[in-house]
Amino acid sequence: MKKLFLIIALLFISIASVNAQTMRSPTFNDSSGYLVPVIPGEGLKISGLGAFKGLTLGQTSQSSNYSITTNDHYIDCTGGSSGITVTLPTAVGNRGLTYSITKVDNGVGTVTIATTSSQTINGSPNYIITYQYVSYTVHSNGSNWIIN
Repeated sequence: MKKLFLIIALLFISIASVNAQTMRSPTFNDSSGYLVPVIPGEGLKISGLGAFKGLTLGQTSQSSNYSITTNDHYIDCTGGSSGITVTLPTAVGNRGLTYSITKVDNGVGTVTIATTSSQTINGSPNYIITYQYVSYTVHSNGSNWIIN
């Protein structure tokens, strides 16, 4: 019985030791290769730049036909009564570029997501959003657009 208790105690200590080693604050290597800690609740502190607490991405609201720019990320669309088309930029040379397109109104007009040239979205030349708050997030694979 004493041996069993000793084995359980050693196992518990081993697990506690592993957890203590792996539960450190997250870190990352900066551009100089230095290990920088990320302090929970304080954001990421970079010398000379202050605290980095989040990422702000471009947002635009559209109620008429619109060509999406590389400054956009979130595109909130109002289809109204007749519908609108938002056109993605070229996917070629923009691998990883990502957009989130949402129909925000409950009008009968649809929001059509179109591409340039003969590019596709999941193999189709366009996607149509009919219902309010339906959203598609698309990203470029370097030649076409993929819905996430």
